[in-house]
Amino acid sequence: MPDYSWNTDRRRYLTPAGEVSPDDLRAFVEAYAEAAKGRLRGYAEAYRAGSINRAEFFVRLNDEIRKGHAAAAMSAYGGSEQMSAKRWGRTGQRVASERAFSRTFHAEMLDADPADFPSWRAELYPQAFLRTFADALAAREAEAGGKIERVLGSSERHCGTCPGKAGIYDAGKVPPLGDDECGPGCNCYFREAEEAIAA
Repeated sequence: MPDYSWNTDRRRYLTPAGEVSPDDLRAFVEAYAEAAKGRLRGYAEAYRAGSINRAEFFVRLNDEIRKGHAAAAMSAYGGSEQMSAKRWGRTGQRVASERAFSRTFHAEMLDADPADFPSWRAELYPQAFLRTFADALAAREAEAGGKIERVLGSSERHCGTCPGKAGIYDAGKVPPLGDDECGPGCNCYFREAEEAIAA
């Protein structure tokens, strides 16, 4: 996050102009993920062109995974000063899971022609930053006894299960994202219920 302060009671970032809304905070994380996709696209192009080798590409991918999930979690929790050992541990588990997928990806590319390298596949990894942000947001609100709204994504067509799960929940009971018929491609999201009611 930019140089904002964190209001622990309100669980909001503060700027000289006022509070950062939950929707603006999520937009910040979305922008970070899009920027990471762009960087990974550039690394893939460099690999296809021979400017970097396969190992260098995957070192950079893993670095993006580590930094991106940390940034997403810190954004939800209120910055690095709000990150307890438990919160870092939860974030580390997500990083370890994503790096396991990265290792599988790397192994599948060992005998592949660099010219055929699927940059689109690398660009999927930053999408998981939004899941980390959502999970951290729900965990933060559960710790505070707050509520979360599960918001239906902007797709023109939805899977068979997501519409029935949209709504406001106690934060510890909100149905997790990614467990529906649409799988990891789900574009539903979480936001604090206070913002949803006030909107």
